[in-house]
Amino acid sequence: MSTHITDVFNIDIPEKKLDFFDANLAYDSPVFIDPFLLQYSSEEKERELFHRMSDFFLKVYDVSLVARLSEKEIRELKSLVTFKEPTSVYMGYTAASNKGKGPSKHFADKLLAFFLDVTKSRYVKEAKAFPQGMYNPHNIRIFTDGLGPDGISDITVSLILDYLIKYTQIQANKLGIELTPNMPLNDRVFDYIENKWISGGLYDLPENPLKEGEPIVFVPKRLLRALDDDNDDLKQKVKYILKSDPELSLKFSSLIEKPLDDISIDAIRKALMTDESIHKAYFELTSEGRKPYNFAGDAHNLLALKTFDGSYDIKDLKSAGITAPQNEKEFIKLVEYLIEDFKDYFEDSTGWKDAWQDGSKAEKPKIEVDIGRIFWGKGTAIFGLFEEISFIPERGTNSGFLDFEIIWRNVRINIELKLLKNDSTSNKSSIPSYLHGLQVQLPKYIKKTKANHAYYITGQHFKNGNLKKTNHTYRANAIRKALPEVESQLKKDNKFKKLNYVNIDMTPKESASKS
Repeated sequence: MSTHITDVFNIDIPEKKLDFFDANLAYDSPVFIDPFLLQYSSEEKERELFHRMSDFFLKVYDVSLVARLSEKEIRELKSLVTFKEPTSVYMGYTAASNKGKGPSKHFADKLLAFFLDVTKSRYVKEAKAFPQGMYNPHNIRIFTDGLGPDGISDITVSLILDYLIKYTQIQANKLGIELTPNMPLNDRVFDYIENKWISGGLYDLPENPLKEGEPIVFVPKRLLRALDDDNDDLKQKVKYILKSDPELSLKFSSLIEKPLDDISIDAIRKALMTDESIHKAYFELTSEGRKPYNFAGDAHNLLALKTFDGSYDIKDLKSAGITAPQNEKEFIKLVEYLIEDFKDYFEDSTGWKDAWQDGSKAEKPKIEVDIGRIFWGKGTAIFGLFEEISFIPERGTNSGFLDFEIIWRNVRINIELKLLKNDSTSNKSSIPSYLHGLQVQLPKYIKKTKANHAYYITGQHFKNGNLKKTNHTYRANAIRKALPEVESQLKKDNKFKKLNYVNIDMTPKESASKS
């Protein structure tokens, strides 16, 4: 099933030459607009947008000064800082749809509290504390709990949406993408002349072929970073700043002597508010070296559905003995074909590189979600060939999210993916993650979804001493040992039939030419 902008509109342009983000029109993609990339954009118009956005926050600050005296003004202030998630750009954390979490329902209250706090909000007016003397909303994230890069991105998109609409129209006209007249846009646009939000406007925009009546707004790739790349560690950066300056080291000696884990976020915030030079240094440090996500390289496999679209066809599957399932046994055979194909991908002479963040250097493993996107891309390409099969990523269960559910008629299959390197534990359990997934998570999902079959898949990055790391084969063996008891408990429900385990070797391999 074609789901990306270039797919559904038949745009044949290499990724390197595509100016805008080739959004997935069925699912949100985990990318975000970085205000720093907007501030230092190569496009003058976009740099001006940042200046305009900075002026917006100055306006909000001015309103906040009056709001402290009047309930009416407080309501006006809250209406200014009430941001909703823009759905037309298809960006955010959730993979289930483009109706992601975005700013929480309490987000406006948090922003209101920020602007009513004189000590925190005064930095909006402290131009010299920010690069180029313009206020960056990233500052709100510093002083507001529960606000991540996706929330800041939602704020930024909302405040530049008028520009993105015009940008979309220009790009669509260049590429011959039809604009549907007077498309209703549910996302709000800020009117900088009237200083108020406008809802329900009508615009000439491309219509999403996958979701009738919903418009699409394009976003320049140069403004985007991957959510997985968000590593703005406030505590670490501030501690580095304090240690680098002799005067600050003396002034905050009690703070820098503590281990990072023992430093509270409140203590860091107090240091920022106590000495303006720390605040300024933090922003200068944060703005350095920020680069947009390289979609051509696609290190996090954000375009996996696009990459694997069309990789399989009915003829190829038939030659492998796979046909449209007529019974449960044939359905399972098809699912196992996908799992084996996924396994082969990483165990051949080149595919293993996609299990490592730095490719052939193999110094740092990718995280589970990055590797899971490859399974998602392959699964979508294969099961999209069969009308009766539903392939569901991130299946909500009310007990967390199952990685994948595959359904054919009354047969339900659960698939959970873990990496053997993941030995973290939660506050609720001392069981390491790679084992917890089998013993706790998957059984919960199976019961919630009433699955008949399940597959627990692990990826092994370390084996035979590669990179002088521990050989994780013992972890795979621990899973195999635990499997019979978990399966026995699940079979007490007569609907459940079989629990399977597959371990994938993701260790570095020699190329075919060297082997």
